[in-house]
This record gives sequence, C-alpha cells and structure tokens, in this order.
Amino acid sequence: MGAYECNKSPLRTQSSNAQEQENLEERLKDLLKQKELVTQQRDLAEKLQHHFSVSEMRSENLHHKLEHVTAQDESLLQTELLQQEQEV
Repeated sequence: MGAYECNKSPLRTQSSNAQEQENLEERLKDLLKQKELVTQQRDLAEKLQHHFSVSEMRSENLHHKLEHVTAQDESLLQTELLQQEQEV
C-alpha cells in the first residue's frame, strides 16, 4: 500500500500545481482587467481636468470682459448724466 501512496502523491502534487497555476492565471487576468480600468479612469480624469481648466480660463476671461463692459457702461452713464445736467 505504501507504493500506491507514493505513486498517488506525485499525481496529487501535479493536480495541485495545475490548480495553483490555473488560480494564478485567473488572478493575473483579473489584475490585468483592473489595471485597464484604472488606466481608463486615469485617462478620463486627465481629460476632465483639461476640460475643467479650459472652462475655468473661459470663465475668468468672461469675468474680465464683463468687468470691462460694466466699467464702460458706468463711464457712459456718468457722461450722459453730466450732459443732462448741463442741458438743464
């Protein structure tokens, strides 16, 4: 019976090694999928950051234009008021 157990043991080891190899390959597939998802998320985050920066610059530009136009309007209003006062 001892010889049978010795012959059986390498088969179990081979089966165990094959199962371990299969588990490692499955784990590798899962990790590669996770890596791809992380890469996609990073790329998306970079695109969103770029769009945010562009939007922020546009917003600042519009804000400066609005301030300039408001100052011009105030200046025109003051000029019109002075003209009206001079007419009276």
